[in-house]
Amino acid sequence: MKFKLFEGLVGNLKGENKLLKFVVVVIGCIELYNSHKIDLAMKYQRTVIVPVGLDQKVTIVGDRASEEYLRVFARIVTNLAFNYSTASARGQFGELLQYFTPDTFPAAKTAFYSMADTIERTRVSSSFVISKPAEIDSDKHIMTITGLQRQWAEANAFPPAEKTYEIGFKITDGRFAVTGITEKLQGAAAAVKKPEAAPKETATMSTAGGEK
Repeated sequence: MKFKLFEGLVGNLKGENKLLKFVVVVIGCIELYNSHKIDLAMKYQRTVIVPVGLDQKVTIVGDRASEEYLRVFARIVTNLAFNYSTASARGQFGELLQYFTPDTFPAAKTAFYSMADTIERTRVSSSFVISKPAEIDSDKHIMTITGLQRQWAEANAFPPAEKTYEIGFKITDGRFAVTGITEKLQGAAAAVKKPEAAPKETATMSTAGGEK
């Protein structure tokens, strides 16, 4: 009699154990499903913002941003990199470096501070006026900027020239970052050039942020 009672209790415990295991498996599956959905929601969430310099909303979805948003940063980056005086260049380059990704920052720092040394030594100033809307390639993460660049060193003015620059970029957690800046020459990306020290004299520097 007692044995049958014990046998019944053991059977009930085994049944409860199976039920508990089933419940645990179900809860685990639900947690995995919820985690997957949360990851998808975070990846494809749409962020709507109104950045400085725009009177309209722009959107960011995953690693992509609207062209209006990217054009704002195209103006910011080109202004910091190519509109400078002898006195302002180093400070502007320091601000520009804050936009570079951690992996491209060291090379960009070396390149731009080397350029700042040249600017201060030769007393060069520069202006760059964008002549047409930036071309955005969201798949390759490249912005192409074309404009008229003028440079002068004290009394020496250099002939204005149309320049085209490519700005590599990425969007991470809704934040814009620069991966490199290169000058595009005859259909190919070349190193950003140092300011000219005197007419007919040029010097090149390594690509800021790595080679394209």
